[in-house]
Amino acid sequence: MLKKLGQASLGKLALAIFKIFVIWLLAVFVLGLLMEALPGDVASNKVGKQGSEAVAALRKEMGLDRPFLDRFFFWLGNFFKGDLGKTLLTKKDVGVIIKTPLISSLSITTIVFLGLVFVSIPLSIYCAYYKNALSRLISRMAVLLSSVPEFVLTILAIMLLCMELRLLPVLSIPGPGKTVWENPVSMLMPSLSLWTICTAAMFRYLRVMIETYVNTSYVREAFLAGLNKNKILFIHLLPSALPGIAQILASTIPYLLAGSMVVETLTAYPGMGYTLIQAVQSRETPVVIAIGSFLIAITILCYYLADFLGKKNKNEGGIL
Repeated sequence: MLKKLGQASLGKLALAIFKIFVIWLLAVFVLGLLMEALPGDVASNKVGKQGSEAVAALRKEMGLDRPFLDRFFFWLGNFFKGDLGKTLLTKKDVGVIIKTPLISSLSITTIVFLGLVFVSIPLSIYCAYYKNALSRLISRMAVLLSSVPEFVLTILAIMLLCMELRLLPVLSIPGPGKTVWENPVSMLMPSLSLWTICTAAMFRYLRVMIETYVNTSYVREAFLAGLNKNKILFIHLLPSALPGIAQILASTIPYLLAGSMVVETLTAYPGMGYTLIQAVQSRETPVVIAIGSFLIAITILCYYLADFLGKKNKNEGGIL
């Protein structure tokens, strides 16, 4: 019996991995098609003024005259060998190009994630569970912030903290030849903006979920039994709500990665979002696909994790 259960679990795991791979492959393929559909390319951007013959010669030199499918499957084969290819214009290794932006983006992602876990989630639980003037004020502020677009919120933060109060630099650039950890101040503005955006986005979901748990029968019975309010929260309510909280947190990570593109571009922070926008503008398809494949993989894995936690919560009799 145990052997059959183990085989069934392995079969489900293998099927899930296969589905993830297929979705990732299709998404990366569509990303490549979208880059192909954009007007112009590296060759036309560089020598377009010299005439069509010069463009055609450069396209042939770069391999852009080959069909898209040939170039895509050539890239895919090299990808599975650990080779991300070379940039079209400078012939630099794409892996080297995106290494520093990857570290920069993962750094602020880690900082924001820790802020969500240790500040945003406890604050959301407090506002949903303890009804007082402070919790109502925080809830209204969260609703107001969630209604403001990401780019507007970031611009307002830059105007207030950088231009008016002069607490932070306007541009979050670590300096020539420096990493963000050699100049940590460069991470403050993008981290603060991303944390505010993600907190406002997840606050209302967490608040509604906790309020729903408060109205469940077993929590009401604990109140009627005269148990301490804090004891009810930590012993009866939170253990049941943890899978749902983890589900919301997992589904926030793709939102965090998407929001980083807007914030990094506005603050000139040298992360993957900023690098991706620059690569799209210069039509550096290898760089775009390399960064996009990573972001797509993280997004798919996070949503699968969120679905798994949601099913687990449902099977255990949770709310979500």
